[in-house]
This record gives sequence, structure tokens and C-alpha cells, in this order.
Amino acid sequence: MPSHIAIASYWQDKVYEGDIGIDWADQPHKRCWRCGRMSKNRNVTQKCHIIPSSLGGGNKPENIVLLCAFCHKEAPNANCKDVMWTWLKNTSTSLYDTLHSFRAFEGYEKIYGIKFQSELQKVFTSKFPEQTTSDNKIFFEFFGQFYSEKLISNSTIHFGEGQINASTKAFLLRDVLLALKEKTEWTISKERLKELEDKSNQVSVDFLGEEKKGKRVPRKHTPMTKDQLLEKHNDIKELSQQGSTTSEIVKLTGKSSSTVYKIQKIL
Repeated sequence: MPSHIAIASYWQDKVYEGDIGIDWADQPHKRCWRCGRMSKNRNVTQKCHIIPSSLGGGNKPENIVLLCAFCHKEAPNANCKDVMWTWLKNTSTSLYDTLHSFRAFEGYEKIYGIKFQSELQKVFTSKFPEQTTSDNKIFFEFFGQFYSEKLISNSTIHFGEGQINASTKAFLLRDVLLALKEKTEWTISKERLKELEDKSNQVSVDFLGEEKKGKRVPRKHTPMTKDQLLEKHNDIKELSQQGSTTSEIVKLTGKSSSTVYKIQKIL
């Protein structure tokens, strides 16, 4: 099997990063290409066959993408190389580590019949009518504390999943909202408030990603511009302008049909 670095190196000139959940310049051998989840140990990121071994898929980089365990389980198992890239393009997110949090929001709405964000805003407004920046930081400080506490006391992980699933997160969100509704004391120390105000703004999804201690800030990956993309794939541009077909360009350049189509669409 090729190394994680070899796999990433093979694909970075062939797949447009705007179609997946990572930047090629941001340690792609350590991140899930769908949700952007970072692995401290790159071996945690799994090698997923585009065409399964059982259907004749090989172990070369051209048949492998890198996914976290959770996304690997949801990846398509089909005898068609394009289906993997179509799946990644249409299900990946532009903010690292937020895919499963958005799943929790969707699950919350289906289970409880109302959007979580709407209920959260109602609670915030009822507790902090003025809704100042400091109010927001204090509110989410306690949100984070409650979420962490309930994560430990009121939930567990299914064997083999590696992380809290979306339906469990939806329950935890409900549990946290009920606790926030009952809370009457919102005082924090001046030192802690100053510390919060000195930090860059964070969104509530910080508390809904990977269950890790410490600061987590979702990071938005930034795809290349159209001009940068055309410059990077000048070979596709020239062949397209010469009248070559998509299949001919794929064969001549070794790049994926989705990348060729992307360039042709820009032209």
C-alpha cells in the first residue's frame, strides 16, 4: 500500500480542492478529504479504495483517497471511479470538523420538530436581552461547559465508530438547552471574560465537533480562484482549446474527468 503522503501527492494536481473538504497545501495526508478532520497521527486517517478491492480495485494511489473512520464507513462502494469524487464534492464541507455537527443540527430538527439554532437564539435572548458581544461570549462559555459535562455523563460511543454520532449529539444539544433555560446565575470572573474577549470570535459549532480538550476553531479552507485553477491546469486548457475531447484529455494528462470538466466549464 502507498503511504499517506504518496496518495496526497498523487491527487493534489488532479483534483480541484474546492470540490473536497481540504486545502492541498494544508497537510492533506493528515486530514479527512471529506470533513477535514485532522489526525495527529497520520495513520488514523484511513486509506479508502475508490473502487473496492472486491470489485477489482488496486492498491495504487490512483485508487485511494484518505478519509476518517466515520466518513470511510459512509463512502460509496461501487465499481465506478467517478462516484467517489461526486460523493466527496456533494457531501464535503468548507469548514473543518463541522460536517458531523451539521448532521446533529439536522437530526435535532427531525427529532424535536424545530431548528436547534432557533431554540438556542430564543434562550440567549431571554437570558441576555441586550445581546452584547460580552453577553454572547458569556453565554457560549456556559454552553461549552454544559456540553462538555453532559458529553461525559450522558453519552457514550458505539463500538467501532470512534466518535459521538449525530443522533446522540442532537440529544446532548437538547439536554444543554434545558440546562441553559434553568440557569439563573451567569457571572464569570473579570479575568476569564477578558480572556474570552481577547480570543478571536468563535461560532457555537466549536462545541459540537471532535470531543477534545482545549481551543478548537473551525477553519475554512480557501479554494483557488478560477485564474489560479487555469494556470495550474494549463495542460487541460491548451488541449481543450485544441479541440480534444474530455476522454482524450483525461488519457493524455492523467487527471480526473471531474477536473477536466471543471476547467472546460470555466473556459
